[in-house]
Amino acid sequence: MKQIFKLWTTGVFLAVLLLPLLAVNTAQAEIIEIPIPEFTGPFAEDTFGDHSSFFPFIYDPADIVSVSIRLTGSAEAGIATCSGDSGPWPIEVISHIGNYSGDEFWMASPGQFLEDGSFDLIMVFGNFPSRPDTWNLLDDGANIGFYVAPAAMVGICAGVIEPTIEIEEFVLVFDMAAVVPVEQTTWDSIKAQYR
Repeated sequence: MKQIFKLWTTGVFLAVLLLPLLAVNTAQAEIIEIPIPEFTGPFAEDTFGDHSSFFPFIYDPADIVSVSIRLTGSAEAGIATCSGDSGPWPIEVISHIGNYSGDEFWMASPGQFLEDGSFDLIMVFGNFPSRPDTWNLLDDGANIGFYVAPAAMVGICAGVIEPTIEIEEFVLVFDMAAVVPVEQTTWDSIKAQYR
C-alpha cells in the first residue's frame, strides 16, 4: 500500500512539475527575418530617391512586439560649399511602411552618414505621431519604402562631390510573441500516464 501511494504521489508530483511545460498553447518569442534584396547595391546620382518593394507576411500582426531593419554597408560623404565654406555632404536614409495619408505609418532612420566607412546598424521602426500603434496593415503583406539621397542643404549651397552609399544587407527583423500549439493527441497521451 505504501509503495502504491509513493508511486501515485511521485506521478502527481511529476505531473505538476511538467504542467507549465506542456500547456496546450506555449508562448515563446520568435525572430522572423525577411531580406529585401531590392534595396541592396550601390546608390549614387542615378539611383537616389524613393524605392519600394512588396514583402509577404504570413504571421498574425497582433503578435508583433517590434520591427527593425538590419542595415550593413559602407558610405562616403560628399563635399558641399555653403557661403564659401566647404564641409561634408552626408547621405540620408529613411525607411517607411504604410501610407503617410493612411491610418498606419511607421518610420525608421539612422539619421545622416557624416563619416566615411562601413556601418552595421539596427534601425527600429516607430509609429508616426497620432497614428495607431498597431501593425494591422501587414495582414497580407505590405510595401516598404526606402529613401536614399544626399541630405538637403540649407542656405546658399552647392554640391562639389556627391555622397555615395552601398547597401550590402537590408533585412526586416520582426520580434514576435508567437504562440506555438501542442497537438491535443500529445497532451492527451501525457495526461493518460498520470491517471
